[in-house]
Amino acid sequence: MPTYETILFGNGLTTSLFNRIRQQKLIRKSDEKLLKLNERVCSMIGAPVDSPNYREVLKLFGVFGRDIPNYQQIIDEQKAAKRALIPFIPEIQKYGMEYFVGKHLFADKEHNRPVKDNFTFLYLFYNFWYREIEDSIITKPAVKDYLEEVGYEFSTQFKNILSLNFDLLLDNVYMSRPLTVQHIHGRFVEKLGNYGDLQYFPFDDGKQFEYPYLFGSNAFEKQSRLMRIHTNECDVPSRLYDLDFFFDEEKNWKNLLIYGVSFSPTAIFTDEFFAAFPKYLETPGDMKYYFTNSLDGHILYRIQELIERGKINHVYIAYYSERDRSLYERLLDKTLIYEHLSLIQCNDIRFFPNLKNLLGLSNSNNDE
Repeated sequence: MPTYETILFGNGLTTSLFNRIRQQKLIRKSDEKLLKLNERVCSMIGAPVDSPNYREVLKLFGVFGRDIPNYQQIIDEQKAAKRALIPFIPEIQKYGMEYFVGKHLFADKEHNRPVKDNFTFLYLFYNFWYREIEDSIITKPAVKDYLEEVGYEFSTQFKNILSLNFDLLLDNVYMSRPLTVQHIHGRFVEKLGNYGDLQYFPFDDGKQFEYPYLFGSNAFEKQSRLMRIHTNECDVPSRLYDLDFFFDEEKNWKNLLIYGVSFSPTAIFTDEFFAAFPKYLETPGDMKYYFTNSLDGHILYRIQELIERGKINHVYIAYYSERDRSLYERLLDKTLIYEHLSLIQCNDIRFFPNLKNLLGLSNSNNDE
């Protein structure tokens, strides 16, 4: 029976928690729509600026009424952003926020300009969605009790808990006993109060700024930004990124379980790109291979480094479907990671019984 000292979880866990909250009827039916991120972001993009549903967003820009000096300028900017982003609503609904942003953020085609020019609005809408989850879902006693129980079981089984998630469902300030989670891609701003909260720190002589959480178009861009964040966080009063996984060379992570992480292909490197530069498909295991073949290839490259240095013993990746399993096999075959890898169906992960029940996973006696 394998033991896992470290877990790295992604949005698959958030989806499981939301599903259990729905299934156990811990919230009202009318609140369930808030659990659907992509739909909620799209509704904020599509909502008229003067609609009641958009008032809370305007308050983040200091608009509490018409009597502020720059009222019309703010309203006009909001309307322009909406006109630019509304045509992309079907794409967000189809592919999800991170894949959508990754596709457009650093691509040079003119078609991408509306997304790039209004990128901060997408950051804002995403964090605003989480603020609504805080206010309307997490504060409910039944939900809070459930999440605290899940968090306790995680702390019992795992010594190190890493997350790609921006949400703080298990380590929220509302919790009586928040779980200690390392957010390696940053975290949402809790109790988001104004637009300026999304300006983590400035760079490039103040012309640009970093964000509290990391959207990215590809693994190379994410890695570069994490390097900048790591360098600058010493000057930030409250750190929002936990970067030991990338920069602590002494830490021993031992057996690593990866749960709810897709390692999906990057949207910016297309089939046409690989046809023109086949070398990026022909050298499994090197940095360029990981960076171009997975949106989170920088994580896979770091895992390989840690295996080489004896800081990770074995990697267990949970898969939901055979399609997921095939993706992992294609990506990692002929790499060093594959020699230290077990692919395990979600129901066969050796979670402790209480945690397995809380996540709604069926019990199985199958070993991998």
